[in-house]
Amino acid sequence: MPSEDRLILLDEEVRIEPDPDSPEMFCAWRTNRRKRIRLTPAKAYLAENMRRPYSDVVLIAKCNARFSDKHTLGDLQELIEDLDEAEMMTGRTRESGTSHKTNLVPASEPPGTPRRFRNHWSLMKPQRFLDFLLPAVGWMRYLKVLVPLAFVLAVFGFVNNLDMFFMDIASIKNRVSFFGRLVFTFFTISLATQLHRGLTARYFGFETPSFGVMLVFGLLPRFNMRVTVPEDAKRKARLWTLGVPLYVRFIMFPLGIVVWLSSRGQGNFVSHIGAGVAMLSLISFLFVANPLLGGAGYRFLSELFAVQNLRKKAFLRLKSIFGGQPQVIKQYMDPSPAALYYGLASIGFTLALAGFIGFGAARWLEMNYQGLGVTFFISCWLMFLSV
Repeated sequence: MPSEDRLILLDEEVRIEPDPDSPEMFCAWRTNRRKRIRLTPAKAYLAENMRRPYSDVVLIAKCNARFSDKHTLGDLQELIEDLDEAEMMTGRTRESGTSHKTNLVPASEPPGTPRRFRNHWSLMKPQRFLDFLLPAVGWMRYLKVLVPLAFVLAVFGFVNNLDMFFMDIASIKNRVSFFGRLVFTFFTISLATQLHRGLTARYFGFETPSFGVMLVFGLLPRFNMRVTVPEDAKRKARLWTLGVPLYVRFIMFPLGIVVWLSSRGQGNFVSHIGAGVAMLSLISFLFVANPLLGGAGYRFLSELFAVQNLRKKAFLRLKSIFGGQPQVIKQYMDPSPAALYYGLASIGFTLALAGFIGFGAARWLEMNYQGLGVTFFISCWLMFLSV
């Protein structure tokens, strides 16, 4: 006979209350357990509504309408798995009228089966390799006290040799194609960042289920290390893990300057490698650290100042002003002017950056293809606006 269809519900003993350490978050915990799980307001809403029989599709629709989010059934599945792992869920017979069955892991799925990740092509499970490598390089963490001094010295050497530096950068641009520079970035800064991120995660005991490749803006390939950070992880561990993209570039810039200055007089290509690493590290740091772009800098500052989902709140606030929002959603919006100012600054910077890139692309096409290049650029821009 087929197994009885069961629905996993939140246990009646589980409490969901505001997180005292982060006012914008919630905590789920059992009265007889020390285990706590941090939840966003939307996830807290989903969890509360799983105390009684429900339909997965209907629950997700209600949540998205209430918080103006784009949660999927996969997000609900992950929430159920996290709560179930913390022993906060219980199985009950599914009642009629709740016909959708996607919130249970199939019984035929073997334990330890990795989850599917969006925008991530998995190449390997890196955890064993990272655990093997960590004892050999773990001592290097004590050198972090020297990083600020090395950075200051590198800036001093960089500023005092600007003419030589940009002359070498121009030489690199003439000798190495755009594709070559892209590959160089892929196997230096991107690889170093994700390897360091994985080692940092394993040092703090976080799971690293997958190492692979992702596409930034759906176009540029970058290495990507998937890290599972528990909701109850210590703040120090979360900050170090989130800050790795900034920290690595902070290290690689002085490293590149030292290699460039020490090998420039030898007449080999090593000095060009050092100059390239320094230049790319500096440029990418300015983008990665910019909190207006929603990257590593934004996530690090959000954790540092305990301000969660600032971008989402800011854009919801702008949408309510210019596009209108139902009253049921407005009551959950952040009324502070900081969210509004951040949203305006973020949109303004993004538009300015897009305009700068578009202007540069138009100039390049005009210089290389004259009128045909301009026509091509205008056609592409009109197609973009019509999408």
